[in-house]
Amino acid sequence: MTTIRIKLLTASVAVLAFGSANAASIYKTDDSSLILGGRVQANYNSVEATASHDKAAVETSARLRVDANTKIADGVKALGFAEWQVGAETSQNGKWNTRFAYAGFKTDNYGTLTFGQDHTGIYYVIDRTDVFSEYGTRGNTYWEFGGRQEGQIKYNYTNKGFVFNATYQSAGLDAVNNGAATSVGYTFDFSLPLVATVGYDYYDIRNSTDDRNSVAAGLSLGTEGDGFYSGLIYQFTDYDESKNKNGWEALASYGWENGWVLYLGYQNLRQGSAILRSNFIGELQYNFNSNFRVFLDSELGVTDIDTVDAYGRKIQSTGKRSDDKVAIAAQYNF
Repeated sequence: MTTIRIKLLTASVAVLAFGSANAASIYKTDDSSLILGGRVQANYNSVEATASHDKAAVETSARLRVDANTKIADGVKALGFAEWQVGAETSQNGKWNTRFAYAGFKTDNYGTLTFGQDHTGIYYVIDRTDVFSEYGTRGNTYWEFGGRQEGQIKYNYTNKGFVFNATYQSAGLDAVNNGAATSVGYTFDFSLPLVATVGYDYYDIRNSTDDRNSVAAGLSLGTEGDGFYSGLIYQFTDYDESKNKNGWEALASYGWENGWVLYLGYQNLRQGSAILRSNFIGELQYNFNSNFRVFLDSELGVTDIDTVDAYGRKIQSTGKRSDDKVAIAAQYNF
C-alpha cells in the first residue's frame, strides 16, 4: 500500500508566497501531490510608482498559490492550479485578485489541456522579455486586456525543444467577447540556449467594432538569472478602426554565482505616428538564498510622449517624458 508522506506546516506557512522551489508539500504520493506556495513583498515606491501617485510610500503585497495533481490513468494526470494576490496599501485593501485558476489534464506524450484563467497562447513570445520584477513589458499590447485571460481552453505541447501553444477564449476580462491565440517556438541547444518563437492573437471586443489582432516574434539567448541572458520581442497590432500599434522590447542581463543579478532594458510602443512609451528599465537584485531577495527597480522616460484620441490618432506631444519610477523592495518566497 502506498504511504502518504504528510509534511507538517510551520506557523510561517500562513503567509505563503509565490514562485519558490521551497514551496510546502502538503502531501505527496507516487500518484498525487498538493503543494502550497507564494510570496510576501514590501516595496518603498517613489511617488509615480505608488498606487495613489501622491507621495512616496511603503506598499506591500502577498501571493498565495495551490498546485495539485493526481494520476487518473497510465500516462495521464488531472491537475489544478490557482494563484491569488492581495495588496495591503491600496484602495482595494483586503481584496484578493485572481491571477490564475485552471484545471485540466497533463499527459506524458500528448501535451497538456487546461480550462480556466491562464496566460494566452501568445505569451510564450512575450515571455522572452518579461523578466523584470516591477516594470517592463510596456512595449507590447499583450496586457491591454489583462494578460492572463479567463474562460480559456488552452493546449500546450513540448517535445525535444519544440513548443506549441494554442488558446481559445469563450469569455473574458475587460470587455473581451471571445478570442484566440497561438505560438510556436524552438530551443536550439547551443552553449547558451537560443529560443526563437512567433505568435498570433485575435480579440473580438464586446459592444465594439474595433476588434484587433496581432503578430509577434521573439528571441532569447541564455538562461535568465544564470550568467548572460538577453531577450528581444516585436509585436504588430492591427485594429479594425483605430491606428495600428508597433512595439518592441530588448534587454540584457547577467547573473553572478554570488547572488547578484543585473538587468538593463528598453521598451518602445507607437500608435500610428504617436509615441506612447519610450523607456529604459534597470534592475539590480541580490539573492541571499532561494527564499529571500532584495532589489532596486527603475523606469526612466527617454523621449517625449504623445496624446491620442479614441482611435489612436495623434493629437499633440505632451512635451515631457513619461514619469520616472523607482522601487526598492524585499521579497520572501515560500
